[in-house]
Amino acid sequence: MVAFAGHPFEGRARASCAPRLVEHKIQEAQRILARRYHEELSMEKLARDLNVSYSSFRQAFKAQTGISPKQYQIQIRLHKAQDFLANTPKSIGEIAEILGFDSGFHFSKQFKDSIGVAPLAWRKRLSGVRSRNRAKTRKLRLVDSLDYKGSQMRP
Repeated sequence: MVAFAGHPFEGRARASCAPRLVEHKIQEAQRILARRYHEELSMEKLARDLNVSYSSFRQAFKAQTGISPKQYQIQIRLHKAQDFLANTPKSIGEIAEILGFDSGFHFSKQFKDSIGVAPLAWRKRLSGVRSRNRAKTRKLRLVDSLDYKGSQMRP
């Protein structure tokens, strides 16, 4: 059973309320981590703020999400990094700083370990895909306009 410090539902008499309470606490932790992804959060402090022991918090979080709270925060950061890489010209160092990584090197290592390719290579690959898609779109527009013009000339 997950121990919630000083909570009235603590103990066996209210065990049926515990799963919903645990789920609520984990969802709250996920919201906090999503909102504050760029901050250096102590998971121990987060557990205390939620009135949960750290070991119980970590265990319940992993049981509900499949990953630890810290890994969850890193995944959020890496998802945001993909957005920055895809939609801004910001450097790796700038993105690392914005997202709360210790350094551009640390960010690049985390990105490559998780995504399977370095951030700049990912950006380059994405820009190549976008270029090919734009070329296909232009070609389709040309074919559509020729087809449309040609159909008007037919009797």
